[in-house]
Amino acid sequence: MTVWSPTIKAVETDAGGMHVWRWTASQLKPMAGKEADAASEAKKKTVWTAEQELDADQGKLPAIAWTTFKSWQEVGRGTRGWRQTA
Repeated sequence: MTVWSPTIKAVETDAGGMHVWRWTASQLKPMAGKEADAASEAKKKTVWTAEQELDADQGKLPAIAWTTFKSWQEVGRGTRGWRQTA
């Protein structure tokens, strides 16, 4: 299995015959209360470019992703024969 995490680094260990990935993260920005409300209001007043809006809406990468494919060639072999329907 391939595990990818661009922003949070995993600690990998082998225990009991299993390979274990462990992620730890902290929420550094308040999610509720006066500080969160003020940040939300300030964000509403920010004027973004079209590229920034697109990135905020669709461009976010996942914090953690995994796959059993080991390469792009393996992905191609695994998807060969799939029919695309429009």
